[in-house]
Amino acid sequence: MHLRIDVPVGCYLSGGIDSSTVLGIAAKHSAKPIRVFTLAFDHKAYNEETLACETSSHTGAHIHSNGI
Repeated sequence: MHLRIDVPVGCYLSGGIDSSTVLGIAAKHSAKPIRVFTLAFDHKAYNEETLACETSSHTGAHIHSNGI
């Protein structure tokens, strides 16, 4: 029901299981691609950008990354 709106839907994607599941469910029930936002970090241990990009590609989402 929450996807029936007149504005684009967005999702924060960390690359973890929770946000990936939310995106997968939303993408499955949305007629339009979901806009996905994630953060990229210079420190490799904190950076989940690669996982977020793979998940957004798999779901057909449009990803926007902001490096920190």
